[in-house]
Amino acid sequence: SIATSGSIVHAVWEDNRDGNYNIYYKNSIDAGLSWGPDTRLTFATDTSMSAHIALSDSVVHVAWEDHRDGNYEIYYKRNPTGNIPVGIGNDSEAGTGQQISIYPNPVANFVSVELNNNPNPNEILSIRNLLGEELLSMPVHFGKTSIDVSSLKNGIYFVGIKSGNKLASGAKLIILK
Repeated sequence: SIATSGSIVHAVWEDNRDGNYNIYYKNSIDAGLSWGPDTRLTFATDTSMSAHIALSDSVVHVAWEDHRDGNYEIYYKRNPTGNIPVGIGNDSEAGTGQQISIYPNPVANFVSVELNNNPNPNEILSIRNLLGEELLSMPVHFGKTSIDVSSLKNGIYFVGIKSGNKLASGAKLIILK
């Protein structure tokens, strides 16, 4: 299922890459020219299927069928700021093109971040919550860093790379303990 608002495109689908069907999500903030990472929304030991997505102002809504309790039930998740690029894209420096690899994602304790395009030695990595509040900030050395995120609660966060006072790139990080 796909939903769009301006240049932001959201997609959800069922996928059995982990041995059973779960629901995944990804988005694009440039009308589908490039896409963010796949985000696993369900962790059911049985089948999750028939995902649908809808938008209401800045809120992204996802509903699906799930067989986790032995019979099919409807489940729902929402992201209240999912239809606006919180801190990502609002002050991006044109043409920086920095790409971020985050692994593992979801993560519980330590996450590795790698910059894929000629990292600048003056780049700063920051992690922000859904409200845009900066929770962690540190320099990136030689295009790689490992971060202890064990103090963060379960949820979705944004990893940003700042070059000067501009946000050069960003990616989603999921904390799941």
